[in-house]
Amino acid sequence: MRETVAILKEADLAPLEVTGHGTLEERLKAGDEIDLEEQALMQRALAENSVIVAEMTPFFD
Repeated sequence: MRETVAILKEADLAPLEVTGHGTLEERLKAGDEIDLEEQALMQRALAENSVIVAEMTPFFD
């Protein structure tokens, strides 16, 4: 999580909330329904050691 916040700040963004949802195995064990497309994205993120930002809401002064 710290790495995600650091990357967002480096991109001149000010994250208000960053949420981790767990690994694929943790989510499946918890009973989450994850379609194959999302599972493929999760596997790709793991393989590339990357972060996926799913939603941004801009705030302007």
